[in-house]
Amino acid sequence: MLKFKEFIAESIQHKFIVDPGFDNENASLHNFNVGRVEKSFSKDKDKYVSKGGGGAAIKDRYPEVQDYLKHNKVIHSSAVDIDDEGKIIFKNGRHRYAALRDSGQKQIPMSLHSDEARENAKKFGYIN
Repeated sequence: MLKFKEFIAESIQHKFIVDPGFDNENASLHNFNVGRVEKSFSKDKDKYVSKGGGGAAIKDRYPEVQDYLKHNKVIHSSAVDIDDEGKIIFKNGRHRYAALRDSGQKQIPMSLHSDEARENAKKFGYIN
């Protein structure tokens, strides 16, 4: 379990924190395997943000996230849930995830908010 995770993206060091807008009593940050996330997330035709901000992206959100990443060091982590069948469900931050994915990150810190989601994330290989 991580309190925060730092890495370099576009020569700026980022610090990930759990989004303070959520109920964070049981929240924790974990490094997610991008390849595994993509296998599940890409099947969600209603929510998937494809490379470059295409697909089901909200207009202008993807370029706004890219701009944010260039000029800010602290990022609210994406919040996800993992169901019993291994499906990844973005509660918030799918555009942040997509922009980081497209920048070449192989692991991205994201938050989980329940013990069941953490167990499922481990079970399906999203996190170690």
